[in-house]
Amino acid sequence: MADDGPHDTAESGAGAEPARSALRRSAPHAPPPSPAVPWPQAAPPVPTRERSRAPQHAALPTSPGGGWLGAAAVYGGAALLGAYLFQTRARVRAEHEHPPSGRFLDVGGTRLHYVDIGAGPPVVLIHSGGTTLEDWFISSLADELVPHHRLVLVDRPGYGYSSRPAGTDWSPERQGRALAHLMHRLGVYRATLVAHADAALPAIALALAYPGFARALTLLNPIAFPGGAPASAAAPVPGIPLLAPVARATALPSLARSGLPALFRASFEPQPVPATYAAAFPAGLVTRPAQLSASAQDATAIDAAATRLSQRYSDLDIPVTVVAGSGDAIVDPDAQARRLARTIGHARLIVVPAAGHMVHHSAPSRVAAAIIDTATAPRALAAAPPGAKDTMTPRAPAPSAPPAPSAPPPAAPSRSATAERAAPKRSPAKAKGGGGKRSPARRQTAKRGPTKPAT
Repeated sequence: MADDGPHDTAESGAGAEPARSALRRSAPHAPPPSPAVPWPQAAPPVPTRERSRAPQHAALPTSPGGGWLGAAAVYGGAALLGAYLFQTRARVRAEHEHPPSGRFLDVGGTRLHYVDIGAGPPVVLIHSGGTTLEDWFISSLADELVPHHRLVLVDRPGYGYSSRPAGTDWSPERQGRALAHLMHRLGVYRATLVAHADAALPAIALALAYPGFARALTLLNPIAFPGGAPASAAAPVPGIPLLAPVARATALPSLARSGLPALFRASFEPQPVPATYAAAFPAGLVTRPAQLSASAQDATAIDAAATRLSQRYSDLDIPVTVVAGSGDAIVDPDAQARRLARTIGHARLIVVPAAGHMVHHSAPSRVAAAIIDTATAPRALAAAPPGAKDTMTPRAPAPSAPPAPSAPPPAAPSRSATAERAAPKRSPAKAKGGGGKRSPARRQTAKRGPTKPAT
């Protein structure tokens, strides 16, 4: 019995060795049993690629509103807000530098801004898209005409300081109707209508619908047929839902201003741009979101309007003069001016050599002479076809249209009535070209009282 202890110990030791060998075979990654070889306590090094990835995965947010979409929304919103504030400051500065030069009347569903100066046979000047009534002062055409005529210069609906209420189709016919309303309120009948480029369509529409208001037409580089308007990549943008208001308020004004130098060169080609033109041009006004929208709407609808109105050009039985620059790079004079004169039949065509689209800037005296000749031309020159109505006997107006000028003409304006045609004083710095000397038309404008809306 005494030998039981050592015998049992040896037997357990000898029998345990196979068991440990079996355990090592079944678990090859188990730590070795030898105490002489200590097992390292530090974890094996992580490969560089895996180590660089680990913090990135840990940093990814799990909230649904986070990530790059949220960052893009924040930075994009900040950029749009900054652009909007910049354009707002630019608009305020432009309106301060170019304040309204005339008066206002609520007519035809809009508020029109106009200047009424001079005395004599009335002439109504209608500017083209992309500018304002200031264009007639910058070109000095108003200076040429004001000694001989009463001039009414008007901002078309949506241009300059005239409004263009949304939800209304401001077609050339609708614009012509608003102008006829304005003329009636001012007591202007049998006027010579002078229109540049796309403004020829509202002028022709007015003359056709309300012949008692139009004594004659003078059209400068007119756009009268489809395909005459220059292509504009920005024209469709204001009609795109959701994108349009954002683009108009942020990006488009800056893009439009950056393209003005190239537009000036094309408009005056083949002649150089006058040195004073860029300084006098109201760039800040014409690139405001509201005017860009109006210009784009008119450019988009011009082909359809020209198609409608061109079917009635031969019905014009009043004196018509078409003036074109031989080198017009904006509107093809052969496809527009010459074709219009042929279609009307009795129209007089004047082609000014070496002049471009801004023919009234390049040759203001020549254009003024054409306007005066047309205004005083006898009706026999119109060569109306037999049986045609005398346009001096106004036809019955459509419902809510301006009353026909069959009533006795208004009496000579009194001193108070003359004051009603007032325009605000303008500092010499606002005169033509930004210089201190004011033109005759500007001096007449400056004599008027302060502007206030007339109702």
